[in-house]
Amino acid sequence: GRGLYASYSSSSSARLVLTPRETPQSLTVMTRQRLDDQNLTTLTDAMDATPGITVIRDGVGAETDTYYSRGFVIQNYEIDGVPTNTRLDNYTQSMAMYDRVEIIRGATGLISGMGNPSATINLIRKRPTAQAQASVTGEAGTWDRYGSGFDVSGPLTESGNVRGRLVADYKTQDAWIDRFNLQSQLLYGISEFDLSEDTLLTMGFSYQRTDVDSPLRTGLPSRFSTGERTDLKRSINGAPDWSYNDHEQTTFFTSIEQQFANGWSGKIEYTYAENKFDEAFNYAMGALTKDGRGTSPPPPRFSGTPRQDNLDLYVTGPFGLFGREHELIGGMTLSKYKENVPGWGGWQYDYASSAAGAIDNLYTWDGNSAKPDFVESGKSSIDESQYAAYLTSRFSVTDDLSLILGSRLINWKRDTSDRPYGAPETEVNREENGVFIPYAGVVYDLNDTWSVYASY
Repeated sequence: GRGLYASYSSSSSARLVLTPRETPQSLTVMTRQRLDDQNLTTLTDAMDATPGITVIRDGVGAETDTYYSRGFVIQNYEIDGVPTNTRLDNYTQSMAMYDRVEIIRGATGLISGMGNPSATINLIRKRPTAQAQASVTGEAGTWDRYGSGFDVSGPLTESGNVRGRLVADYKTQDAWIDRFNLQSQLLYGISEFDLSEDTLLTMGFSYQRTDVDSPLRTGLPSRFSTGERTDLKRSINGAPDWSYNDHEQTTFFTSIEQQFANGWSGKIEYTYAENKFDEAFNYAMGALTKDGRGTSPPPPRFSGTPRQDNLDLYVTGPFGLFGREHELIGGMTLSKYKENVPGWGGWQYDYASSAAGAIDNLYTWDGNSAKPDFVESGKSSIDESQYAAYLTSRFSVTDDLSLILGSRLINWKRDTSDRPYGAPETEVNREENGVFIPYAGVVYDLNDTWSVYASY
C-alpha cells in the first residue's frame, strides 16, 4: 500500500533482511504497485517486464514458458523464501495473491542449494493488514477478455489480535488464434493470530485452476516444403478442438514466529503443495505445401499430481563483537517431493499417420478431427528429498564496510523409476551427501548514495 516501485528490504539473497543497497547481488523487486499499474497478472507478465530476464513462450496457452537470466534457464523458485520444486509449474502462478516478486540474479546457494547461476524468483504472499481495507477489480479487453476479483483484509476481532485476508480472481479470454479459450480462477486466504505479544501463528491456503481449450504450441511452419516463406494468417490454430491444458494447484501453509529477548526471533513453517495437471496439446508438424496439405498435429499428452512437503525453520538476531553489532541467522530446510504419473507413448505416431491425424488443408481447417485413444503405456515416478542446514553472518566491519559470510550443507537424493507395461522396470538412483556450499559478500558505501559490492 505504499505506492512504491521499490522495496525497503529483501531476504531473498542470504535470508538476512537487507536493504537493496546492503544486498551484494543484483536485485529487482516487482512491487504490488508496479504489478497493478502495468496490469501484470501472471508470473510470465511480471518476468517479461523485469530487467535482465528473457521470456521464451512456447506457444499460446501451452504454458511452457521459460525464463532466462545471464544465459541460463531459471530453475530456482521460492515462495516466502522457501524453495519450491520447478515441476510444480510455478510459471502458471497468478499475481493476485502476491504482494511482490523479488528476483535475485546469480547463484543463491545459501537458500536454494541445488541450482545454477541464473537467478532465483521469490514470490512474497500478501499478508493481512492491521486496518480494514477492500478493493474490487474489473477488466475488459480485446479477444473477449474479461475479469473480475476482490481483495478484502483487516482485523477479525475488536482487539485486532486476529487478522485475515481473502483474495479471489477470475478471468476468461480468447486470443488472436481460432478456437482458443482460457479460464483461470484463484481463491487465496490467510489468517494471523497473535497468540501472545511475542508469538504469531499464521495459517493460509490457495487454490488456483487454469483451463485452456485448443492451446497452440510452437506456432506454425515458417516455410513451405519448397523453401519459400509462408504467409499464414496469425489466426490459424494447428491444435484440434479437443485439445486442452488444465492445471489445478492447491497449497496449504502454516507457521509460528516467536520473538525472544535481545532482538532474537525464530520461525518454523510447514507447506504442502500439489499440482494436478492434465494436458494434450498439439502443433502443426510436417512439410507444408502451397495448397495447405502436408501437416499433422501429433498430440503429446501428460498428466499427474506432483506433491511437495516443505519444513523450514530458522533463528536470527543481533550479536556484539569487537564493540560493534552484527547479525546472524541459522536454519534448516527439509523438503520431500513425490511424483507418480502415467506413461503415455506409442500412440502419437499411429495417430499422425492416420486419416484423423492429417490436416487436409491448414488454411481452412476448423480443428475438427477424431480424438485419439490415449492408452496408458506405463507408470513413472520421482521421489526426491533435500535436507539442508545453513548459517550466515553479516559483520559490520566499519560504518561503511559490511561483510557477509555463510555456508549451506546439503544431503540430496532422487530416485526415478519407469515401469512400462509388459517391459522391465528401470530405476535411476542419485545421491549427494554432505555437499558444502560457501558464500561470501562484501558491500562498501562510497557515500550516502553509492555503494560497490562483490559476492562469491
